[in-house]
Amino acid sequence: MKPIAFEIQRTIRAPIDEVFARLVDIDGHNDWMTGTGSVLKRTWQTSPGEPTGNGETLVRHRGKVVPYGVWRLGTPIWRRFAVKERTITIDALKASFEGKPNAPGDGAFQE
Repeated sequence: MKPIAFEIQRTIRAPIDEVFARLVDIDGHNDWMTGTGSVLKRTWQTSPGEPTGNGETLVRHRGKVVPYGVWRLGTPIWRRFAVKERTITIDALKASFEGKPNAPGDGAFQE
């Protein structure tokens, strides 16, 4: 069985150093992920970055999930779950810079 691989891209209106500083600040993670249901465990920068000019940053998230044993039977479901969960994280990151709250008073963000 092949690993489940996917890529998600978003352009964020913020300088690259601020975007990646927020991504790797695990202590501050809950400030911009509140209410999204993410299961993020760790994050790290894997490229020198892709500034797009005009104070914007292209964030490209590559994910890979490798189900083992009996869990392989659910590969299509795991793929959908992984893509949805990672999309929530990248969209919350984008919204945290662009200031679009989920609901009044909950402190969460959404695109």
